[in-house]
Amino acid sequence: MGAAAIEVLLKEFVVKGKDKEAVLKTIAINQQAMDVAQDAIESLQRSLKRGGALADLQQESAIKNLTSLNVEVASRAQSIADLTRRLEPRGEEIYVQKAGVPEHKISPTRSFVVVLAVLASGFALLVWILVSKAWRSALQDSECAGKVNAIKKSLGCNRGA
Repeated sequence: MGAAAIEVLLKEFVVKGKDKEAVLKTIAINQQAMDVAQDAIESLQRSLKRGGALADLQQESAIKNLTSLNVEVASRAQSIADLTRRLEPRGEEIYVQKAGVPEHKISPTRSFVVVLAVLASGFALLVWILVSKAWRSALQDSECAGKVNAIKKSLGCNRGA
């Protein structure tokens, strides 16, 4: 009966999300109850050793009580261990991560940078060639030549005019 009550209490704490202090107080209360049960077990063991003249019925009753107390103490110890294990990883380390040095380099590789630079310079060269060819062809066309000269004049490039 005591183990079932502890299980219900544990489920109540988990479902309702009680704070850590309340769970720790419950653990302390259960620990006190376990200490009392352990004292009762020890006193029963001492009385069994001393009272060699006890009747068989009393001995059987004491042994049954002893085994039930042992079972209850073991179940409470297991519950306390489970609660303690659940509370341990929920400390500061989950909510605030500590800074650490990365395990491997996080920059792009040198070959990737070289390939990217070659592609970018090739693209820029291609654009330069196409623009210069379009500019020369525009100078050869009589309609566009006036427009090109106006553009040169507005930019201040009058050296070829």
